[in-house]
Amino acid sequence: VLLVSDEAECYSPHSQPLLPCDVTLRSHGLIKNYTAISGATAHINDPRLLLKFRAVHGTWRVSSSSSYRLKILKSCLLIILSNPTVYGLVLKFLSLLSLSHDSVITSLLRGFPGPTFLSRIKRRPC
Repeated sequence: VLLVSDEAECYSPHSQPLLPCDVTLRSHGLIKNYTAISGATAHINDPRLLLKFRAVHGTWRVSSSSSYRLKILKSCLLIILSNPTVYGLVLKFLSLLSLSHDSVITSLLRGFPGPTFLSRIKRRPC
């Protein structure tokens, strides 16, 4: 039996896996306290399984640097939006355009919306 731990919500820069598992997964998306803007890490204890992971990972396309720059730009925009005054102005502006602020802001936070989810996460870092 393969034991996998999803520790996406309990990562800190100095943390070790919480449980003695075969695989520990951690995501580093935009809404995490300790973010790498996107991506994930996998801690794999079994050397044979690690070789299999590396073989599969090696077949994935490399992310483009322009897509990562766009993620950085989004992150900067979200930091600016965290200012209450700026956020209020943006809400008024979106209202004037008859746009839902929920859908606009949610689209900024979602890394992989829509039906292309799996194909978009199967990428190596640039």
